[in-house]
Amino acid sequence: MPLETKAAFARRLNWNRSTVTRAAQAGRLVLVGGLVDVEPSLARLKSTEGGRADVAARHAAERGRGEPAPIRAAENAAPTPTAPRSAENDAQAAPDADGAGRARYKAITLQFENQQIKLGMAMARGLRFARKDVSREAAALGAIVRSAVERVIDQTAPRLAVMTAADRRRALLGAELRAVRRALRAEFPRALRRLRSNSQRGEA
Repeated sequence: MPLETKAAFARRLNWNRSTVTRAAQAGRLVLVGGLVDVEPSLARLKSTEGGRADVAARHAAERGRGEPAPIRAAENAAPTPTAPRSAENDAQAAPDADGAGRARYKAITLQFENQQIKLGMAMARGLRFARKDVSREAAALGAIVRSAVERVIDQTAPRLAVMTAADRRRALLGAELRAVRRALRAEFPRALRRLRSNSQRGEA
């Protein structure tokens, strides 16, 4: 006779483990050393299906367990071995699924809360800045570049027009472009100081 664990027997019948445990407690299974004797258990389940508590009580008494407490017919009924999962089993499985779903979403929430805390700490240390502040400073730097380029054109166009030597033209343009780079290098630290100042005011 094949022997199976209660978990394996539950999988065989597409039951919950708790349903198999209740069937064993009601004397509807044949157990050998804690294992389910498959063929006699299937036969006993068949003979006791439909709420025959008297038959289940007799089997329990034979196994030395004494008569179990009276069980209503609807509660004692269990699906046949070939039946699909019952509504009762689905209802029992639902809390586990809901619990897993809640745990998953709670973990996701905690993950984003931790990221938000890290972002706040980085902003307090001046490592991250608010998007609106960065956009404002980027626009200001862009305006400086544009005005500098326009100045180069206005200042050099008349002089380049009268110059005939290519090396003199290159020297003039190089000098003007170095002036633009110096202006930008000076403006970047100022922009960074403004970002940090705005961040500190926001934290306060």
